[in-house]
Amino acid sequence: MTQAIMSPEQAIHGLEINPFLPRLVETAHKVQPLPHQPPLLSLVGNYTGIHKDPVFESQSEIWVFNGKGATLPKYDVVFQMHLEEDWGGSWSRNWFTENSKIPVITREVTPKIPMSRRYPFEEVFDMLKIRHNGEPLQYFTSSITWALALAIYQGRPQIEIRGVDLEDSEYKEQKDCFTFWCGFAGGRGIDLNIVGCNNIFDKPLYGSYPLQQKA
Repeated sequence: MTQAIMSPEQAIHGLEINPFLPRLVETAHKVQPLPHQPPLLSLVGNYTGIHKDPVFESQSEIWVFNGKGATLPKYDVVFQMHLEEDWGGSWSRNWFTENSKIPVITREVTPKIPMSRRYPFEEVFDMLKIRHNGEPLQYFTSSITWALALAIYQGRPQIEIRGVDLEDSEYKEQKDCFTFWCGFAGGRGIDLNIVGCNNIFDKPLYGSYPLQQKA
């Protein structure tokens, strides 16, 4: 497996934002900005067979998820947004402990993940100017939504989503939030390409078919 190798100056790849926005990073390490960002950011889930996806042959910046994501052919950032008890089995935990090159986005910086980088919760929450029952809406039900929201906050102009279906088990409960953030990205004028997710988006246009079945 080939991982994307970074210099120390690139150690925050994925939390570095574009030059038109303020810096947001909280980290135990001094970080220098990347000289540039790839034009395309790919958020790659763990759907069966994703390791054969052509994205891994591209020049796209790639964000993946959890220990399983760390087994994929190439990636620049790993998200681990769970509590410690849900970090996975021994292989995943060993990878998080031994990894010294790839930034890992976490809830808090922790010595148990030396490359951990705190997710900028406050800035991302503040970006969403929506209230629910009078209170600021904080709506995140999956790792992919945390990642997509961060990419939006960073002002990424072009994002694609691959290897996500949200079809089985608890993922069904995550669909609404995922579509919400896809719509939010579109509303920001981001060029968003969703590869797959047919069970969510491949639907007929409402009003283009009879609502009542004929007797």
